[in-house]
Amino acid sequence: MPRRARKIDKKDQEIAQLKEQLKQWKVEASKSKAEEGITIQMLDLEKMLHGVTKARCKWFKDAIERRGPVVDKLNDHILKLTADLSLFKSGSKEREAKRLIDKEHKLVIKYRKKMLEAQAVVRRRQEVSEQEKKPWRFCEICDMEFQYTGLKTPRVLFCGHTFCQECLVKIANVIEVKCPFDSRCTRGYEMHKLPKNFAVLHM
Repeated sequence: MPRRARKIDKKDQEIAQLKEQLKQWKVEASKSKAEEGITIQMLDLEKMLHGVTKARCKWFKDAIERRGPVVDKLNDHILKLTADLSLFKSGSKEREAKRLIDKEHKLVIKYRKKMLEAQAVVRRRQEVSEQEKKPWRFCEICDMEFQYTGLKTPRVLFCGHTFCQECLVKIANVIEVKCPFDSRCTRGYEMHKLPKNFAVLHM
């Protein structure tokens, strides 16, 4: 083979090698670019989660601070009521002591009601922020939320299960009501006289 032809073949081989190397570099560059994009997305997601967590912590802190004054007032009234009770026990000014106790008792009920309303507001906001309703706050028969009074009051059967008063009236017969979950009977009670489940109302 002539020397010039051999040189041409050698150059062709070098060009082919360079093209193959260039092709490998392009593949590696594409992989590096994709990995860089994934890393940037993960960093953005981490920043977003950090922001949500920080906002939620601030919201809980503000809610606790808002409830603080109500609790302080309630504690002050409890202390005053204790002092009035001591006065009543001492036997001096019994009528005045009784009047003061009745007055303070009404105030305690009033502030307790306000505190329960504040707890309900905090609970609803928490459910909205978490986008999840608390299952224990709903009747398992009608799936309606329990209320402090009225037909949706949570009533406890002898077996321990809790349902709203309205559903118990519907499933009860003349002398008893049978639990729809364990079939145990609760007898001798009118539905509105069954114990109220305060735990599910305050959770």
